[in-house]
Parts: sequence; C-alpha cells; structure tokens
Amino acid sequence: MCGIAGFVDFNGKLSRSNLEIITDCLDHRGPDNSGLYYKSNNCNVLGLGHRRLSILDLTNNGHQPYEYDGLILVYNGEIYNYIEIRTQLKEAGYQFVSDTDTEVIIKAYHLWGISCLDKFIGMFAFAIMDNPKNKLLLIRDRCGVKPLYYSWNKKRLVFSSEIKSITKLNCFSKKLDKNSVSLYFQYGYIPAPFTIYNEVKKLNSGSYIEFNLDTKELVENRYWSAEKYYKYDKLQITFEEAKNELETLLRSSFKYRKVSDVPIGIFLSGGFDSTCVATLLQQESNSKLQTFTIGFKDKNHDEALFAKELARHIGTEHNELYCTENDALDIIADLPSIFDEPFGDASAIPTVLLSRFARKKVKVALSADGGDELFGGYETFNNASEFSRLKKIKFLSNIIKMVCPMKLEKYCCGYNVSGKIYKLLELLNSRSQLDAFNTYNKYFYQTEVRKLLNYENNTYNIFDTPLSGQDNPKQELLLNCYNNYLCDDILVKVDRSTMSASLEGREPFLDHRILEYVSRLPYNYKYKDGISKHILREIVYKYVPKELLERKKQGFSIPLSKWLRNDLKYEVLSTVKRLKINNELFNSNYIDNVINSFYKYNGNPYRIWLLFVFQLWYEKWIE
Repeated sequence: MCGIAGFVDFNGKLSRSNLEIITDCLDHRGPDNSGLYYKSNNCNVLGLGHRRLSILDLTNNGHQPYEYDGLILVYNGEIYNYIEIRTQLKEAGYQFVSDTDTEVIIKAYHLWGISCLDKFIGMFAFAIMDNPKNKLLLIRDRCGVKPLYYSWNKKRLVFSSEIKSITKLNCFSKKLDKNSVSLYFQYGYIPAPFTIYNEVKKLNSGSYIEFNLDTKELVENRYWSAEKYYKYDKLQITFEEAKNELETLLRSSFKYRKVSDVPIGIFLSGGFDSTCVATLLQQESNSKLQTFTIGFKDKNHDEALFAKELARHIGTEHNELYCTENDALDIIADLPSIFDEPFGDASAIPTVLLSRFARKKVKVALSADGGDELFGGYETFNNASEFSRLKKIKFLSNIIKMVCPMKLEKYCCGYNVSGKIYKLLELLNSRSQLDAFNTYNKYFYQTEVRKLLNYENNTYNIFDTPLSGQDNPKQELLLNCYNNYLCDDILVKVDRSTMSASLEGREPFLDHRILEYVSRLPYNYKYKDGISKHILREIVYKYVPKELLERKKQGFSIPLSKWLRNDLKYEVLSTVKRLKINNELFNSNYIDNVINSFYKYNGNPYRIWLLFVFQLWYEKWIE
C-alpha cells in the first residue's frame, strides 16, 4: 500500500521540488520509502512520485518509480494473484528480479497492454508513463477501493492519491464546486466524479484515463462495471448449489487477502460479514489470527461484547478498545487533515481509532465492507419499497405544501416533524423505488438544501441507474449502493482512516469475482421472507451457532446524538456559529432552524453534524 502523485506540465514551471512536496505530503500512506522520477524537455515536464508502505518483498527491489523498457510505473495497492500472472509472464519469456506485484504489473502491461487489467484480482490505483506511445495512463480498480484524483486545465495535468497533495501546488485554485456542496449536505459525502473543488475530479471506479502528451487529449474509459453483470440473465441454479459455489469463491477471495510478508489482522464487529471473514480464514490458518474490535460504553452502540464471544468461538487472538467521548474529541480535531473534503460519516471516528489501535500489532487489516451491498443488508431497502407506493396518493403533496414544517416543531416536540414532512414530500414525488430509496437516505432534502444555501444549487438525483428485466427491483438498490454509497462513502472512510495510521486496509468481499457471481443470483437467495443476507447467513451458520449472531443490526455507529448534547455541545455550537457568521454560502437564519430542530425538538443529529464538519474542513483548507 502506498501513495502516488505526479504531473505533466506543458508550461515547464513545476520543478523537482514541487514533485517532492506533493509526494511527501503522502508520507502517512508510505512511511517506509520514497522515490521520484523527474524529466524536463522542450515540450513538457514530467514528474512521478511514490511513497512506499512495504508489504510484499520488503527489500529495495520494490522501490518505485519502477522502470522497464520505456515504461515508468508508480503504484498503490495489491495484485493478489500476482504469482499466477508472473508464472504466465515467465512462460512468455520475461525474467524477474523481485518478488513484488509491482514488477508483475509493468511487465503484464508490456506484454498485454491495457487488457492486462482483465487479469488482475486486487485493489489498485496506478500511473504508467508509456514513453514509446508518449501517453500517460491513470488507472483505478474495479470497485474503487483505492483512490485517485486528478486536475487538468489544458496546460497542466496533476494526479494524486489524495486531494491535499494537489492543493500543495501554488498554481492550484481552491475554488469550491457549489454543486458538490449541495451534494454533500444531501448525502453526507461527495460522489464521484465530483470533488469539493472545481479543478479536481475523482477518477471513476473501474476506469482509466489515457492522456496523450502529443495532442493533449484526455480520455476516460470504463473497463469494468457492475451494471453489466446485473443486466445478465439470472443463473438457473438451486440454492444449495449457489451456496456451495459462493463459499468456494469467498474462501478464494479471503485467502488471496492473506498474501503478505508482514503481520495481518481482521476488523471484527460481531456482525455476519466480519464473522464470515474471520471464521473462514481462521479455519485455514495454522496459528491464531489477530482480530480487533472497538466498543462504546453506550450499550445501544456497543458490539464489542458480541465480537468477543465470536472471537472466542472462532479461536482468534482478540483485541478490543473502548472509545470514550474524550477519544472522539481528539479524533475530531484530526478529521479535516485525514479527509481532504467535507466528509460527514461520523463512523470515521471509531474507524480511525480502530486503525490506530490495530497498527500497534499489525501492518495489514482486513475489513468486511461490501456485504450489505452485495447481499441486501440494509433495512432501508424495505422502507424504500414501502414509501415508493406513496406515489399512488401523490395528490397529498399539494395539501402538505400548504403547511410550514418549521412552525410545527414547537408544537410537536421530540418528533422531528419538519424533516419528516420534507421527506414525505420528496417520497410522494419519487419517480421509482430507486428514487425513493435515495430520498429516504438523504440528510437534507431538496427543499431544505435550497433554504440552507444562498445560491442556486443542484439538487437533482444523480444516482438513477435503471435496470431492465430484473427479477426484483431491489436489484437496482443493490447496484446503486455498490456504485455510490460503498465506493464514495464507506471505502473513502476506510482508506483514509487506515492510511492515516499507515495501515493497509483490505476488502475481502470486494473481489470482483464475487460481485460478478452474486449479481446473477435470484434476489430471494439474498433476501428471503424478511431475512437479509440469506445465503451468507446460511454459509456462516455452518460454522457459528445462530444464537451468537441473531440480534438487531447495529452497524459501525457511534452515540452521536448523546455526544452532541454533552461533551461536544460547546465545540459544535461555537463552530457552527462561526459558519453562520463568516460564510456567505449559507443562510444564517436557516442554520438557526437546524440548531433549534436538534437541541430543542430532538431533530436529526446528522444535520448539525454535517454543518459542524463542513466548517472544520473550511477553516483547515480554505480560510
């Protein structure tokens, strides 16, 4: 795991010193080693930088940038099946001097060109300068586990693993993308390809950029998409056959994620997904694996006890850490530095703590993200389908619009009336079950965003991905979550949190072979008779007693409302007050409504949390 950065400057103004700055800005992603490639000619200046976190072949053989026959590579990630690919390359006549996947990537590209991506099982973001073709390629893995950002203004292309690196250049303009501000307050994160800045974009998952240095043409291509597999006909297969084939796939994927020359561990929450990973891996291990859990004193948000019981049954060496309000306060001060744009997922706090805790014993940690998106684990799937039926009584929206939601708050204390009315209005006008699902998961609704922000803003639903010929419309919800919430919220949270601690995070469920298989299973294999993750549960139940797992789903959450009302109250109110006074983007009167809605009328805590996080970010990176 590493950090990469670089540029192609046609003005010839960016120096080797600039390359050092944007590369060393990523030292937390790769504290073990660094390397630079810098070359200037009459046409442009090329710079490629790398920070290394040594995981495979700990010798200097893995040093980057890596050069081979006119190709130059900087790479972040892991190709888990690199040994098999190396065997194929040896049969084709290639020789190897290292035991790294880095050398495999560059020689695979040398032989097969861009089609080498079809062979890779892994997570990756890398840049290849192809000198014979005078082209630079920027490539991101299928699901988007590893990040890659870029900025292109017709004179200069800059790329990096993190936005903060790009903003270190004096030539960069920190002009906000106002539509992205709107998206942030709706969803709590900014979806690809957008970022908080006008001049920076996220490279979409499963995509690569081909940049021609002769013509200055930049083209983005999609080499893999989940949609393709969801559109295939469903497999004609019995449930037992599907369960056996899926377990074989899971074991293969999980085993690949153990490939390492350094100690590894597993994040164990006590839920089905992490239990599945820990159980199947421990069965194939000759020694006790390290598992890590974080807990809270608030029992409504604490899964540490369940994780401890499961670890005892599975047979792992278990480690647990309890998070206090003071721990949260300490992490909150670091959030703007860890996340380079506003990021409202409050579970980032325990994820950072867990990463720092695990890093004391291991250098690689496996996380179980993706299980909900693959197997239908979210309760809101059912809620959305129920609410989508409200369109049959759409005429009610005209009546409800005559009511002023905010004025009802003081008469209905404790019920968050205004938020629920705005939600109902959007649900009444939803175009589809998918549209209803996205509405249901918003923090600020369209009417609210228009009142919150002092400018015309984009509040349309960018996640409408219709699929035809599905056995169940909830397949669209799975695809939507996989492409958007998983990629741009969950994976961002895990990548930044782990890498801030110089810990490599791996995602065993996000092997593309699993998605390609599960997407073709009938929906009732995943969700049956009100039971989510049906097929995954049946696999886990073969090895873990039901009574250790059967309980209400909690997720990796924190007691946010309690913290905001107690230890964090002063800091939150003072920070949001600064936002109200100093930032012309916002309607200060509406901010008062948000504050009152939470502190006086028991409103949604995430709405004031999003304001708080935005201002912390703004003061760190803009002011």
